[in-house]
Amino acid sequence: MSAEPWSTDRWALEVNVGGLVGLRELDPEIPTRLVYGGDLRGRLSFGLIARRIPDLPAMSSAVEVSRVRREHDQSWLLLFTLADQTFSHVFLQLCGQIYARVRQELNEEAGLTRALASIEEWRSLLKDDRQKLSIEKIRGLYAELAFAFDQVGPRVGVQSLMDAWQGPYGADQDFEFPQRRYEVKSRRTTARAIDISSEYQLTGTDIVLVLVEVLDSSVPFDGAMSLSSKVRAVRSTLETAEPGSLEGLDQALEELGLEPNDSNYEDVYLHCRSFSFFAVSESFPRITSDTTPPGVTSVRYKLGLDELAPYQIDEEAAFISLLKSKD
Repeated sequence: MSAEPWSTDRWALEVNVGGLVGLRELDPEIPTRLVYGGDLRGRLSFGLIARRIPDLPAMSSAVEVSRVRREHDQSWLLLFTLADQTFSHVFLQLCGQIYARVRQELNEEAGLTRALASIEEWRSLLKDDRQKLSIEKIRGLYAELAFAFDQVGPRVGVQSLMDAWQGPYGADQDFEFPQRRYEVKSRRTTARAIDISSEYQLTGTDIVLVLVEVLDSSVPFDGAMSLSSKVRAVRSTLETAEPGSLEGLDQALEELGLEPNDSNYEDVYLHCRSFSFFAVSESFPRITSDTTPPGVTSVRYKLGLDELAPYQIDEEAAFISLLKSKD
């Protein structure tokens, strides 16, 4: 008796009713390897395994994208995890279409190309543009823009900065320079911990964790500006220094959930009170892709700020490798 054919309906039942955790191979008979499953939070996960490093497709905030090298055979896993269950029906349809198209291809490379083309076709349907960003996302984006264009841009130039800004497109860290990577987190003055969104976010020893203390208020105060005002200021900077980067800025903002000309963010006033820098070393307190058990993915955890003091570095040390490269 042959096994029951794979279907998106059966997959949804296995995760939502059967509690499936981990990844299973979808169809071992086709050249392009596909996997499906669920994570510990009951979220649908779908991915591709390839011998070459796959491109990171642009997705909306409804889907988390991760790309990791598998140590046992040096292949790559490109994994999509549905973060917003509101879009489960659309996500299931997308994954079903990927399977239907990929199974027709005669080799892995052609299958991978067809899969990424399907994702691009559906990308607009996965955009969550129903409502304004939450206050936490507003704070986070403001901190990211302030770090990028107030701290990094003047040091390395706008073009290098824009090339390194890969967080909006699913990279594990917000900014990926050849010499150093930066992960930016906003924090409130009274915060005792910050959220780390995956086991890959602090994997490596060339990462600087940047904590930005952000003040916010519904009432204007000295030194504060709205997110919309910050975006306009950044655009003005780019128009003067690197007009060709404006399109890249708009695309990055759209991926983060902000329409470039959106004027709906004028009612929250923000100010970056301080920037703190921490070198992620071997002993840094963290969960990494190297320390999680096989089959465990999409790990989210809180990192206590009191434990970070031994790893704090000054501003000069945080940027010294970028300046050396520029010289």
